[in-house]
Amino acid sequence: MPEDVHSQAEDRHAVQDSTLAKRYAKALAELAVEAGNLDAVGEDLKRFQEVVAATPHLLELLTDPAVAEGERLAALVPFIAHAKPARVTANFLNLLVARRRMVLIEGIIAAFNRDVEVRHGRVTAFVTTAKPLTQAHSAKLQSTLAELTRKEVLLEVVVAPELLGGLVIRIGSMMMDYSIRSRLNRLKAFMRE
Repeated sequence: MPEDVHSQAEDRHAVQDSTLAKRYAKALAELAVEAGNLDAVGEDLKRFQEVVAATPHLLELLTDPAVAEGERLAALVPFIAHAKPARVTANFLNLLVARRRMVLIEGIIAAFNRDVEVRHGRVTAFVTTAKPLTQAHSAKLQSTLAELTRKEVLLEVVVAPELLGGLVIRIGSMMMDYSIRSRLNRLKAFMRE
């Protein structure tokens, strides 16, 4: 298969997986709201994500199609026994294993967290800066973005020296690029005209 066709197929699968992850996340959020434990389910998912990060072979076992369903479900038992997640969470994790959808867990958790943020009137701003922000700059940026969005803003800051200076902010589908690198690229394009 030619490289670009293979890449397009991978992109299509990623979009399908993303859409499916969002559907599962939305369904879980709705069930959690009905049960009155939305935040508890979020904490359960966070703990599960931490366990998977600490024991990568667990996720491999839970997603391996060659492993029998009974064995995959049994692999969840220690987590459920130790962490004592909400019933909604335990049932959901078992459902993902039974339907062979555990491969979507990262996307599901990310989509679930975004859904919870929206339900709580919060939004995450992904900020890329050339150098670390001071606490004062972070607080000022957070309050400015809160005024702009009329929501509580959570900052996720990443340092990328290649920006040279300034910052890039992404909130949902909105992106604001105030980096020196971007300004230099625009100047270069203008000079070529």
